[in-house]
Amino acid sequence: MRSEVSINKSNKLLRSNYSSVKTNVSTRSLDAQLKRQKAELALDQLCKRQNLEKEVEQYMLELRQIVELRNLEDNVEVAKLEDQFAVEYDQNMFDDNELTKNNTPFEFEYCYASLCKGLL
Repeated sequence: MRSEVSINKSNKLLRSNYSSVKTNVSTRSLDAQLKRQKAELALDQLCKRQNLEKEVEQYMLELRQIVELRNLEDNVEVAKLEDQFAVEYDQNMFDDNELTKNNTPFEFEYCYASLCKGLL
């Protein structure tokens, strides 16, 4: 049989191993908790980033819509100005054609002057 000293050494060694295993298990448990917390933090940050990306995409869409609306408004304004110019141009051309239809401006003035002589 084993001696008492040998048994005591074995017991001390077992206790030491047990304590070491317990410490290792505790350390591993803490490591696992730390890794889980890091993973949760990373997941949370990823979710926040995705939400921010969605918000940015939404803002960009809204900005594009605003720009398109302003372009449409500008196009409408330009079209109105073009129509106004066309009407005024046509009106001016009509007035010029009426004045010079049968008479040159000089003949018109001459006729007008001759009429005035006859009235005096």
